[in-house]
Amino acid sequence: MTTAATHMSGSSVDVTEMNSTEYKATVQRALDHLRLTYDQLADQAQRRDFSSLAALKLWIAIGGERP
Repeated sequence: MTTAATHMSGSSVDVTEMNSTEYKATVQRALDHLRLTYDQLADQAQRRDFSSLAALKLWIAIGGERP
């Protein structure tokens, strides 16, 4: 599995491709930064009560997929 993160600014587009291992590590770093586990984030999503905007953004970015 290759995941591509896209960032658009003006007329340029930056794309970062990650393999499955890199994707999982990136998601785990984001969870660690938020001091959350995946299960805690999933619980927040289920309750629709996120601890921060960053937590909501991470949930949207990973699409609820367990890393």
